[in-house]
Amino acid sequence: MNQKNPLCLMTAIRSVTLVGIVAPVLLMFAGCASLSKAQCLEGDWFEIGLSDGESGMDSARFDEYVDTCAKYDVVPDFAKYSEGRTKGLEFFCTRSKGYSEGRQGREYQNVCSGTSEELFLEGHSFGYKVYSAIESINTLNSEISEKAKEIRLWEIQGDEILDLSFAGANERERERDTDERNELSDQGADLQSDITKAKAQVKELRDRKAEAMIEYREAVDEANENGFQEEAKIEFPEVSDDGKFLGTNP
Repeated sequence: MNQKNPLCLMTAIRSVTLVGIVAPVLLMFAGCASLSKAQCLEGDWFEIGLSDGESGMDSARFDEYVDTCAKYDVVPDFAKYSEGRTKGLEFFCTRSKGYSEGRQGREYQNVCSGTSEELFLEGHSFGYKVYSAIESINTLNSEISEKAKEIRLWEIQGDEILDLSFAGANERERERDTDERNELSDQGADLQSDITKAKAQVKELRDRKAEAMIEYREAVDEANENGFQEEAKIEFPEVSDDGKFLGTNP
């Protein structure tokens, strides 16, 4: 689950405020599981556990704290950490939080249990459907754009070959041997074949996008029918014939 630990975020903000140096903050974000010497010595293990629980962190996070704090001859208080994490999971293991996590494409880390896990997974399922539909549409848009740009490039190359082959043909026929003219003709035919195939692929991609749009609308309707507030107001970009995006990405 790629999410920032609130404890690390708070530490980073304090570092910016007190020191005003960006680099150390970036380092903190790069290894959020690590604690500083001060955090190990003064750490409120209940609060650290509470923060991890609210973020849906796996219990293995504590092992990382143990390894880090061992450098400073500090043994983290597992009992207090577990108490805090258990309390934090009460806020995390809910139906609404499950939807939020799924909606952002985050994987479930098997941290809940019992009825709360069932509710979390139910919400996660609805949220992930919306997320997956949006990802599919964006991926298809990118593929359409790349293929359209490729077609445009081939068309330009084809025009250049036609210019060489036919412009001023009478003069060029005297200067160019038959083999060269045949080679240009073959190149033009190959390009035209590639263009035809690529245009068929674009049509297929556009059809798949239309299906993905339907799936997106259905996922949004299903989410709303089950008590989640999901508005289908996202404008998906269209792709022009030259591969440019028209509109705004969600």
